[in-house]
Parts: sequence; structure tokens; C-alpha cells
Amino acid sequence: QKVLHLENIQGMPYADIINQLIERITDETFRVVVVGQFSSGKSTFINALIGKDILKHGAEETTATITEIENNPNTNSETCDIYYRDGNKDFGIPCSQLQNYTVKSSKVCNVAKDIRKVIIKSRIFDNDMPIVFCDTPGLNGTDEYHRQQTLEQIKQAHACVYLIQARGLTMSDVDFICQEVGTYQNTFLFVQNFIDDLSVLEGETVEGKLQELEDIIANHIIRIQ
Repeated sequence: QKVLHLENIQGMPYADIINQLIERITDETFRVVVVGQFSSGKSTFINALIGKDILKHGAEETTATITEIENNPNTNSETCDIYYRDGNKDFGIPCSQLQNYTVKSSKVCNVAKDIRKVIIKSRIFDNDMPIVFCDTPGLNGTDEYHRQQTLEQIKQAHACVYLIQARGLTMSDVDFICQEVGTYQNTFLFVQNFIDDLSVLEGETVEGKLQELEDIIANHIIRIQ
């Protein structure tokens, strides 16, 4: 706060950075952001993590905006709050209507352009632990808003879960982590998804896939960081 009010800081780009740091320091909520390429199973992973089938998932249910699940021990039924890009808000929307505001196939609106974010209030834990799990659009999606939306969440996150497709970490994953994500975040949990899709007939094993990932992380990510 003292630095923010120094005369030579006023009107400088540093002021925005300092404000972001102050907001992060004073925010008591622990934010976990799940990121990954298109169709890496982010929504399904979060559903499994919290033990509830809340987020829409599947080939036709591509996440098109930021979707946060906020722990609320005082509710037994999930509702969501909708935040529009024009500043309007809708509160207490039943989660049965969630697909209208979060997925690319929505018939109600252009989700990527109209919706800034959706916050779902759900009883994840029996206590009031201030934690939020955030689902993000695919990093390799074609929509111009997706990448920027994801980066904004990564800036605010305390940790990132990087979900990996069946084929493993690609160079596009590595480039995104090292050149963009790594600028704002250095706490990662890498998760290999779709292990049941490994081809035993082609000699693929879980152990072999994990060793392959460890080598890529050690040689192309940690080394650069």
C-alpha cells in the first residue's frame, strides 16, 4: 500500500501490477485453476475431484467461458451466478440451466462473447474452507476470448492443475507453459488423463507414459524455468 502511493508510481503501469498483488494477498480464497488443451477432460476431472456431476462434459459440451465452483457448506442444492460482459448479472440460476451459459453449443447466447464468468455455489466440503475450483476453455480453441480468459484466471490462481491428453505433453503445451503461463504461475500439478486409452497392443503402459512426461517436464519446462 505504501509503494502504491509513492509519487513516482502514480500513472505508471506498475500501479496495476501492485493493485493485482494487493488483491491477491488480501484474498483469503484458495484458487485452483484447471487448464489444458481442448478435449483434455477438464470438466470431467473437476466433477470427479469434487465428487459431483455438476459441470457439463462431452464432445458437444465444450466449455466456452470461465466456470468457478465455490465451496458453500450452507447449501444442499447447487445454483449459479452469471456475470455478463456488459456488466449485467443474474443470481440464483438453477444448475439445470448451466449449459445455457457455459458451453459452446448453447442455444441461448454466444457464451464466449456474452458471458464473462459463471460462479457455481456448491457444498464441496462440510466446513467453510474458502476454496474455488476453476474450469477454463481449451487453450487451443479457435475463439479469441479463450486464451485471454484462461490467462486472467492463471494470474489470480494459487495453483494450476495442468491436464494432459492421451497423447501426452506436446510442444504446444510446453510453449504455452514456458512462454505464457510461467510468467504468472510456477505452481503446477501435472495430471495425465485418459490412461484407459493407452494402447497395450502398441506397448504403451502407464509407467512408460509417466516416465515420458517426467522427461519432458525435466528437460523442457523445469530447465527453462
